[in-house]
Amino acid sequence: MIGESFVMRAKPDGLTILIASNSSHLIAPLLQAKRPFDPVADFEPITMLGSYPLALKVNPAVPARNVQELIDLARKTPGKFNFGSVGTGSVTHLAGEQFKHAAGIDITHVPYKGTAALATALIAGQIEMQFDSVGSTKPLVDAGRARALAVTGDTRSALLPDVPTLAEAGIPGVNAIVWVGAFAPKGTPPSIVAKLQQEMVKALREDADVRRVFADNGMDVVGNDSRTFAQSLQREQKGWADMIGTAGIDLQ
Repeated sequence: MIGESFVMRAKPDGLTILIASNSSHLIAPLLQAKRPFDPVADFEPITMLGSYPLALKVNPAVPARNVQELIDLARKTPGKFNFGSVGTGSVTHLAGEQFKHAAGIDITHVPYKGTAALATALIAGQIEMQFDSVGSTKPLVDAGRARALAVTGDTRSALLPDVPTLAEAGIPGVNAIVWVGAFAPKGTPPSIVAKLQQEMVKALREDADVRRVFADNGMDVVGNDSRTFAQSLQREQKGWADMIGTAGIDLQ
């Protein structure tokens, strides 16, 4: 949240821009008892640059070939199935909580310090399942070290085209994705925000190098208008706040 604090204090002239993910910009403040900033009211949203879904993956030893089989296994042993994340309150944790409540199962959250430790735990069988980026999931799936059962979001991932969405698998409502967006300091003139949005969207649509980097990482180009981005921020902020409360996550 250091970046947010810096941009909040910057002159609103269009020369200082914040590039942030929903993990740092929306979720992190919600985990604080005293919020350091309002991710919606304290900034001028410019555009969502890109987003990617999370993959639900399991250790290959787990005898589940699809989401329903995984749910059936979890229901037979309530509280015994463990799902890992990169930390309490992370988007990978909240995705697991969304899945837990949508599927009506009792699974146990195990937080790890970083993606490397989490991947090691899954491969070693210390946890049965986790949500992770599609970019990190694909190499493990290709190597036979993990099995992807579904992805979050509304559409399938180009990196894992044969893997259904959770909605397709019969579990709607698990909409946890990761996005990266651009923000200007509060009070930046609308004309400057509009110009920044236009130039960013132009780069997203026309710059082959930018599009290649996005595609290689399983990220979909978005480039929406500022108003649409702001509205989505408000909806998502409420959704994450509700899930944090439902999951009983203690505020810091």
